Amino acid sequence: MRLVQRPTSVVFVLALLFLQALLGLPAASQLRIVDDFGDGDFDRDPAWIGDTARFSITYLGDDPALSSNGTAASDTLALAVPHAAAYGTWGFFFAHRDVNLSTFNGARVFICAREPDVRRTPTGYYVQFGTNNTDAVSLWRVDGTWSKRIRLGRSEDARVAGDSSRVNLTVRRYLDGRWDVDVNGTTAFTAEDGVHTECAFMAVWIKHTPAGRSSFVFDRFVSSPVVAPEPPPPRSPPQHGDVVLNEIQFAPPPTGSEFIELYNRSGRSVALDVLTLRDATASPSQLADAQIDLPPGAYAVLVQDADAFSDQFRTVPFLAVSPWPSLNNAGDRVVLEAAGVVIDSMSYTAEAGRAGRSLERIDPDAPSDTFNFAPSDDPFGATPGRRNTRYAPDRRGPELRYAMQVNRRALDLFFDEPIRRDALSPEAVKVGTARGLSTASTSANHLRVEIDHDYSGRSVTVAGATDLRGNTSTSTSAPVSYRPLQLDVVINEIMYEPSADERDGVPDQTEYIEVLNRSTRRVFLDGLFRTREPNERGDADTTWMPATHVALDPGKIRVLANPPLPVGLEALPIGSLSLRNDGDVIRLHNDLGDVLDEVRYEPSWHHPDLLERRGVSLERIASNVSSNDPSNWSSSVDPHGGTPGAPNSVNVSARAPTGTARLAAEPNPFSPDRDGHEDAVQFTYVSPGRHSVRVRVRLFDLTGLVVRHLAPAQLVSGSASYIWDGRDDDGRHLRSGIYIAVVEAIDASNGSTEKTLRPVVLARP
Repeated sequence: MRLVQRPTSVVFVLALLFLQALLGLPAASQLRIVDDFGDGDFDRDPAWIGDTARFSITYLGDDPALSSNGTAASDTLALAVPHAAAYGTWGFFFAHRDVNLSTFNGARVFICAREPDVRRTPTGYYVQFGTNNTDAVSLWRVDGTWSKRIRLGRSEDARVAGDSSRVNLTVRRYLDGRWDVDVNGTTAFTAEDGVHTECAFMAVWIKHTPAGRSSFVFDRFVSSPVVAPEPPPPRSPPQHGDVVLNEIQFAPPPTGSEFIELYNRSGRSVALDVLTLRDATASPSQLADAQIDLPPGAYAVLVQDADAFSDQFRTVPFLAVSPWPSLNNAGDRVVLEAAGVVIDSMSYTAEAGRAGRSLERIDPDAPSDTFNFAPSDDPFGATPGRRNTRYAPDRRGPELRYAMQVNRRALDLFFDEPIRRDALSPEAVKVGTARGLSTASTSANHLRVEIDHDYSGRSVTVAGATDLRGNTSTSTSAPVSYRPLQLDVVINEIMYEPSADERDGVPDQTEYIEVLNRSTRRVFLDGLFRTREPNERGDADTTWMPATHVALDPGKIRVLANPPLPVGLEALPIGSLSLRNDGDVIRLHNDLGDVLDEVRYEPSWHHPDLLERRGVSLERIASNVSSNDPSNWSSSVDPHGGTPGAPNSVNVSARAPTGTARLAAEPNPFSPDRDGHEDAVQFTYVSPGRHSVRVRVRLFDLTGLVVRHLAPAQLVSGSASYIWDGRDDDGRHLRSGIYIAVVEAIDASNGSTEKTLRPVVLARP
């Protein structure tokens, strides 16, 4: 028996209570509220909770009533009383005095609230009195936040006009979703809504200015609930979001079938026969000719090839849809509709999935975007008709995954899922001492933030980021990747003539270049590209590096290589380096086109003792020595022919001179025997004063004979480094012994000359 008659009188309420007792339904009297504040308080019989210190008992003539009693400041108050009724009749008295109702002075009465503090978690139904634009009484539904509220109805004429008014309200809600709202004994309007069926509180909400802190009065709260029996789930056309795309097999194995799995996430049965399916280009196909209902929490599997699908998944029920909207492996859009209304849709790309594996929905209640789908982890490649292997309801806030510099006062932030920009305050973004000024969305999970001043912090922190489900992160952070500047990123190793012979039993090599971050900041490689020497028109061969959200920490290296990559080589695969065996130019640019580093390598840069250059890389010896100094490059001595992704086998690390010294030599002694250990010496010279000086560097043996000219009259400002490999000017090996490095610095500003000497020991085995 369904009790759907209108409770229009006390006789009806008494009859209802009798029927409830007779049928064994919960007693409505246990849910009733009657409070006229005649006992002079509001903390018992019944007990109101909330901002109790900001309410008081006042008198309207001889009649006690509940009044706001806020502080002399603008504020929002709330008071609630436990009340579990969702259907029935509610009555109460409301008055305002000495203030006009507006956005700044207003009142609401929640006849049905899920939580006691309706300021922070407003969910349910409430009556509102007036606004800036109207003096009407209106009924609203709110779904967890004030930004999600819907007006269900309002009175036509002004009922709470002026700076003072008094009204008696009666609100009735019926089991079939109808509402009546009476003002002063006359029906003011009707409405329909049945979304919220559970209540826990009645509540009052007040927003006041200092002048309106005691202007709101309530009295004579009475409720006569109706307890609804559990109805059978109705069969109804699906609404948007009732049924979702839960699994998509767009690239099945050769003997399998394309399929799409639906999931009914609503609380009622859904008519499948009114649904249609299409892709981005095909016409809609009806799912079924006969009446078919999909119960709550159930799956429906739609297939292209019935025989192929049943061979692969023998026990899974399915619907064969004809004509089937063929799903493109390169990417497509799947659309589920009812009478032309989109119920759910999802767009995918080839990169989103893997051949032979379905795309599974991760969170049934999250949006249908690419962030909410992932390739199946099931051994059979898919899970039609059962819970997805990637099922993971989202209960956490967004995480910041990558942050990169746009300019000195702007950052690009990338989160692991879509975020609500309207819920994020720009000031919540911090980089060192700098804060956000404004934000703009460029995609669902990408936020561009303008910063209030130049920033240089190592990391960025974001407080209060919220996803589309309403999950909020207290705080999330990521290191900032800065745009590399000239010589921040340098070329560190070049494999221009790899060895590749499928018959020699040795793993094939590939062309690669290795880059090194020699700066003190984390830099991004996004947008990195390489050019050759431009022709007479200024055009140059260009190779783009497919780096997306790739960063390089200080002192770290990264390999850029031609595919297919050898087993074990971690590298960014690029289309083709096409490095010439007879010498070439490698010029690296950042995303703005600025040159980072340039190397004009020659085969002569290999060690003269090397008999076979093929399969051996050129390795940089010192990161702080010129990229085009032939003495700063040598052949790798690694047994594999190169060290991609690892420290160079011929590298030298040197410290600057200390104390009053101007010239340092490290390592000292050194042994140029090509064993990868101390094969070269690095001289580091620090110039005197602030002016640039012209520097000449020569090496003498102990007889005073010049054996090597390292730097013929170079201009130096600050410091400079030079590499010596133990050979003379003709490329001949020098004998073990002591040699003297002499640096002559001529200061053009005053004509003075300074000589600096440093002995170095060449020790051959």
